[in-house]
Amino acid sequence: MLQTGMLQTGQVLQDRYQIQQMLGKKPGRQTFQALDRQTQQPVILKLLIFGGDIEWDHFKLFEREGQVLQSLEHPAIPKYLDTFELDLPQCRGFVLVQSYIDAPSLQAHLQMGRTFSPQELKQLAESLLQILIYLHQRHPAIVHRDLKPSNILLSCERSGHWVGQVYLIDFGSVQSAAATREGTFTVVGTYGYTAPEQFGGRAVPASDLYSLGATLIYLATGRHPAELPLQAGRIQFEAVAQLSSAFCQWLVRMVEPSLDRRFDSAQAALTALRTCKLDAPVGLHHQLDNSRISLSISPDQLQVVVPPKHNFFTAMRYLSGTTALRMLKTLPIVLLVSLLLQLPILGWFLLFGYRHQLLTALSRIWQEYRFPELRQLRLYIDQYEISLIHELLGVRVEFLGSAPRRELVRLERIQSHTVQAKKATGEPFISAIEPAVVLRTRHKTFELKGLTEREADWLAETLSEWLGLSLQQ
Repeated sequence: MLQTGMLQTGQVLQDRYQIQQMLGKKPGRQTFQALDRQTQQPVILKLLIFGGDIEWDHFKLFEREGQVLQSLEHPAIPKYLDTFELDLPQCRGFVLVQSYIDAPSLQAHLQMGRTFSPQELKQLAESLLQILIYLHQRHPAIVHRDLKPSNILLSCERSGHWVGQVYLIDFGSVQSAAATREGTFTVVGTYGYTAPEQFGGRAVPASDLYSLGATLIYLATGRHPAELPLQAGRIQFEAVAQLSSAFCQWLVRMVEPSLDRRFDSAQAALTALRTCKLDAPVGLHHQLDNSRISLSISPDQLQVVVPPKHNFFTAMRYLSGTTALRMLKTLPIVLLVSLLLQLPILGWFLLFGYRHQLLTALSRIWQEYRFPELRQLRLYIDQYEISLIHELLGVRVEFLGSAPRRELVRLERIQSHTVQAKKATGEPFISAIEPAVVLRTRHKTFELKGLTEREADWLAETLSEWLGLSLQQ
């Protein structure tokens, strides 16, 4: 028999479990593959050794793993089989018995040289998110806390476009949300994969999303997350990952260091993932041929500039042809200002007496002088905000405000059409609606006009892909 720490291969425990090989060893803990001689099935034995290395926290985690596995029933999670106390001359401790899964870990796949396509990464993400949905929707929610490549198994049986069967193992760090709220918390996890809030003594379901995102980044880049640069606390992976902009943006949301910017649930992350397009790697976006629109795009930022319909010289002719007519409409205002300066009493009397007419006139003048045909639109989106600015002859004339990007709920492509409307007098007229692309957040609407049908189609598709948001007609 071969020595495997304190135990030996071939040794039989409880007159039932025959040790075959050691799979892992940590201070105070050992993991073995064994044969259940009653069922003739392979099993996993997890041993917690009594001695100088064991602490009370280790015992709590070991006990919790058994309790959690006993409560779970999922095909992608090991099954609880048995627990017993071990009392041998050379070793005393507790043993947890669970089902054996015949599949190598993702870490082992990588060490064997396997790489993963974007489609395979998406399949892996979907499978793991479905497992997390099962765990997080328990009452109380179960947080794994140590999701990483070595704790994810992937079967070697793959065919066609199927990546293989995925399993999540090692629930030795698991924590219920209720225990976290009660303050009974042990900081566990693996550097590079652990969400920042866990180091502060807090683990929530979104913490597992961070770990999953970091795992996928490792698979996509071949580099450990801790080796990649950080900016504002976030892993910078886009330059070395051959992924579409939409997939990159999804991963960015997964590994946001701030909880309020991360997906708030595995279900939300899965829904967003299923809208991602995987066939356009970052950096392959081009300007639309024969278009005035300027597009600047990167994984973190996007800027769209829609120039005015008229160039500078056309604008000057446009202004000169309309200014005289429009200035006539301001004549009552000019006369009123003169009266206020020369004859204040009469001027104020007229101002008070005709205030409603004056406000109406001012409103009409403002509408006339907005010059929508001469405005340039500038849409800017980064990881956190959306903003839209109107510029007139290079000068910012209107800032339509900004909104948090996480509040973006809808992207629309408006087709050109006509509608029947009524003037203030009640007289009907036909209004022409021009092609447009509209972004709607919970509280604001950002509208890009001045587009041709072709430009609107292209811009809407580009935004849909980059934002990872389905397009509505």
